[in-house]
Amino acid sequence: MLSTDDKVFLLARVFSNRKHAEQFLQGKIYANRLSAFKKMEKDLARGDEYEGGVMNDPSEISMMLRCLNLETKEFHRVVLEGQHFASSIKMKLSYFDHLNLLCMYGVRLNDLEFTPENTDAIRKRVSFSEKFLDFGSHVVVITHVTKFLNRVVMAAIRKGYGLEFDFVKYYDPEIGTRLIPQSIETIFAKRNVFAWQEEFRLVFNTFTQGNNPIVLDIGRIDDIAFLGKTSEMINPSITIIRD
Repeated sequence: MLSTDDKVFLLARVFSNRKHAEQFLQGKIYANRLSAFKKMEKDLARGDEYEGGVMNDPSEISMMLRCLNLETKEFHRVVLEGQHFASSIKMKLSYFDHLNLLCMYGVRLNDLEFTPENTDAIRKRVSFSEKFLDFGSHVVVITHVTKFLNRVVMAAIRKGYGLEFDFVKYYDPEIGTRLIPQSIETIFAKRNVFAWQEEFRLVFNTFTQGNNPIVLDIGRIDDIAFLGKTSEMINPSITIIRD
């Protein structure tokens, strides 16, 4: 799903403690079910009851109901149009709850060249929001994204998992997603209140149902990533050396 125009400069994963960050460096990819994120009501940064669903403008919705008259035992059709709905309509495919997600911070440079003249612009593009401090104190930064994704793809193939990855698209809930509930794109759509996360998402389909997470072993990644403090990424030090 990732567009060829998306030049992913780096990926980063924030952890609440060093132990979990080191396990990630060892190649242990922990991915929770989508349903778990919907239940994190007290975690305003991670929890989202709208995960995996679509929101549509009611003016674009038409719904037909088949209603039973208890007295006559006859069925009648009732058509509801946009004016009958008070707000946006939320719909979801329940099967999506069983998909496993790995959520990361993603940086795109796109048209920005990696040159000394662009150091300040790159630093601004890479810098974390201070809100990430609520996610945890440690971060693993992946500097060779292509190699990382290749290792994830190969590990998923070995396990027989389906895999999709892309940047999350953020939408205005007043306008809606304009997607159909069955579309895999709904997994990569979030309300714009989360836009500061600049999320890059990997979605695994284990073809099983349940609430359990998965741990995918892709092999050590300390050759393409490093461990640091989350606070150091808020305004990171960047040095670009010209060859």
